[in-house]
Amino acid sequence: MADEFIDLDAQAREERGPTLCQKIGGWLPSASFTAYVVLSALAATVAVYHAFDTRQYLYDALVYLSTSKVNLTIMANLFVAVVLSLVLAVTTLTVGTVEPDERERVWSAAQFAVVDLAFNLTVFREEVTVWMLLRLILLLAAKYFHELFDARMDNLERHGMAGPLRHVRLLAGLALFAVADVAAAASYAQTVADSEPSVAIMFAFEHASLALSACLVAYRYLLWSVEQRMAQEWRAKSTYFAWGSLAVNVLKLAINLVYLFVIYRAFGMPLIMVREVIRSGKAVVREFSAITAALRLRHLISQRFHVLSVEDVAAIEDKTSHPSQRQGSP
Repeated sequence: MADEFIDLDAQAREERGPTLCQKIGGWLPSASFTAYVVLSALAATVAVYHAFDTRQYLYDALVYLSTSKVNLTIMANLFVAVVLSLVLAVTTLTVGTVEPDERERVWSAAQFAVVDLAFNLTVFREEVTVWMLLRLILLLAAKYFHELFDARMDNLERHGMAGPLRHVRLLAGLALFAVADVAAAASYAQTVADSEPSVAIMFAFEHASLALSACLVAYRYLLWSVEQRMAQEWRAKSTYFAWGSLAVNVLKLAINLVYLFVIYRAFGMPLIMVREVIRSGKAVVREFSAITAALRLRHLISQRFHVLSVEDVAAIEDKTSHPSQRQGSP
């Protein structure tokens, strides 16, 4: 009997949904992450206090902070903690609670992104500095958000998403990161144009590719919105999406070819980056093959199964109605 009351109580809690405390707890960082951020801030504060306490002048203290390996490590760790805090805050504002399948997908994509960037950095191994590593962390954060938006769009297409606020947050996040990627790509391109080729080339093309990915997610959301306003199933949606995906993949292939050409002119043939060109080329061929197969199938169906016009339907109705009239006449 007690077990039945326990089951009924659990079922009632599930029907009511999460409580206010559970909702607030889902939006807050974990205790371990909070402790990491606090300890990082305390370590940086101690390092800065020690530098200004042992040096009489401001310039000497700044030189000490920028040349000491221990201080550089502490400051870099503080930068990582600040970036992670901003990532958590922006995730809460733009996406909200991250679902388990989204978290798994983002984690898998992050592993591949780190490996790819590590391979690409071998071309610029002589330019590896603390500032470059900090910019790399920002690039990884941007990749994280773009993959998260893509995963959220998949869930939106499968299960839907209740509440207009979630749609506004998703679109605002897409617009924010698309503008940020375009601005970052333009800034890095201007840096390359004003000086000799450097690691800024990689950052420029990476952010340009991320901007295209954001445009594709926005295009998917547009198609989904149009489908929701239709009374019947929109069968042409997959065709429109295939054309949009093909256009984005063609632009990515063009970007990768230009990227490969620029790197080849400056540093020689990078065999590692040829893989990205091959990957983009395969995506273009796959999308183009899918579109041509769909068009070929549609043409075959239209040939074998004649589409009835209004005149054909009227003629069929006349043929079916005449025998009944003859049978009813005396």
